[in-house]
Amino acid sequence: MNLINSKKEALIVSENIYHETLEILKKDFFVIFLRKTNLIKNISDHADLFVFFHNNKLFIDKRVIENNLLYYKDENGIVKHFNIYDLNAKIIFCDIVYDKYPLDVFYNIAYTDDYFIFNKKYISKKIYNELKDEVYDFENRIIDIKQGYAKCNILTLKNAIITSDKGIYNICKNKIDTLLITDDFITIDNYDNGFIGGSSLSHKDRVIFNGDITKHPSYEDIKKFLGKYNYKIIFTKDKLKDIGSFIL
Repeated sequence: MNLINSKKEALIVSENIYHETLEILKKDFFVIFLRKTNLIKNISDHADLFVFFHNNKLFIDKRVIENNLLYYKDENGIVKHFNIYDLNAKIIFCDIVYDKYPLDVFYNIAYTDDYFIFNKKYISKKIYNELKDEVYDFENRIIDIKQGYAKCNILTLKNAIITSDKGIYNICKNKIDTLLITDDFITIDNYDNGFIGGSSLSHKDRVIFNGDITKHPSYEDIKKFLGKYNYKIIFTKDKLKDIGSFIL
């Protein structure tokens, strides 16, 4: 996802991101923040609930635009409204998200180079049809899972995934290399446990964590798994925290 007239990649992320994580991202990305509101109780700043990006198309809940929920900070740290049409992408308004499962998972799609992982029953029909039209052999590349929060629950690599959800693991393990980790360490505001997908970003040869992944009970397994695919691990010293997936 790029800005018009710029080669620098852009990403959308919660305004609740750790400062140190943000400083890491700013070296390579133009960072767009999603503002916290009352659209969804507790986690309205989680971008993966309102936005999905694929193949230069940005699918988004129109209320994000109508309520001016996207902003950036200039070089002096001054908050400025971000115009969604400054992205070099086709903007497609999709389903309205509601504060009730499963009406909050329309945009929650995880994908690797070969597979798209989501709950087929609950995903946005508009997004589904767009992907069906543009992705070769799309329906045979779907891994249909029971968990609606697919993107939240999965750290996607090029052709492998990491999750703490046993249901996702059992369905995916025979199609794609899948690592199952413990589910009781990652923090999240107002809930008991956060997820790996909402606390990390896989980009090129790096995985950036919003907090200290080395303290995770499954860290040695995660380190070995990422090493198998030659990923570098970048992290901060904060408590590992789920802020919603990074959308880029």
